[in-house]
Amino acid sequence: MPIPTDKRQQLTELLDSLLSDAPTLMPKYASHRSAIQPWQQAMATGTLTGKAFSPHTVKNYSRYVGWFIDKYEQVTFDYLEQELNETPADMFGRRDKYFKAIVCFARFLIRNHCLDENFIDQAMTIQPRRHKAPVQRVITEAQYYELLKASKIPKLRLLVILLATTGLRASECCQLNVGDVDLANGVLMVEQGKGGKRRKVGMNQTLLAHMKRYICTLSDTHESAPLFLNTKGLRMQRDGLLNRIRRLGKQTGIKVSPHVLRRAFVTINANKGRSLVMLQMACGHSDIKTTRDYCKTTEDEVIQAMKGW
Repeated sequence: MPIPTDKRQQLTELLDSLLSDAPTLMPKYASHRSAIQPWQQAMATGTLTGKAFSPHTVKNYSRYVGWFIDKYEQVTFDYLEQELNETPADMFGRRDKYFKAIVCFARFLIRNHCLDENFIDQAMTIQPRRHKAPVQRVITEAQYYELLKASKIPKLRLLVILLATTGLRASECCQLNVGDVDLANGVLMVEQGKGGKRRKVGMNQTLLAHMKRYICTLSDTHESAPLFLNTKGLRMQRDGLLNRIRRLGKQTGIKVSPHVLRRAFVTINANKGRSLVMLQMACGHSDIKTTRDYCKTTEDEVIQAMKGW
């Protein structure tokens, strides 16, 4: 029996509608591997969550996702569970970073119809949990001066002073340009803080004196020129700065890193009565609780201080 004209017209319109919607229902990327680069761009530009990820986070997440895709080719709950089970429980940092990187990538895949949205709910059931408190090292003011005494290279000494007296993050330090240093007013402009935030920090007289001498040694003093270069004449990277500070630590027998110096900045100044609100602003913390957590004042220090109250 032939289909009535009006029914045929309705079926045709319905088919056309389904076909026009088909591209939005189909995966945008041929494979999960092909989605990595667009995902990296989405993190860097802020189109993934509405806020740009830091270059360090993009690099870290990309490394873990790259390892995962090289091993499994695609993201699935079973593969994620297998990877976490193969990573020792006492390696919480690695397990946590692996999990966060894969979940971040999975959200991008879901948004582009390359992964079932139930993956996130499943993944949350195996999110790594910390079994013991993390070791948060800090150095004393005396140890800080030991590090300075052992820093024979002027640039290394400047880096130690800069990190310990301003609370800058390692990535923020590496991103400084010559034009970010205002010697006349004793101010540093942090243009690329965490989350894309800008802030100014002050330089004390010691830092200012070392900074003036250092800038006089630079061959390129244009405003856009990197303030700190590596041995290849390129902008110093976070890992390079980390290695320099750690080598100094091994030389002196002091366990130190750029982040330990940042934590020491908060602890030492808080013990001297500096305002936590000011320290929060200097560190670029969005929550003062984070600043408070950075302060590692010991019970003995409190006891000694109370004796003079």
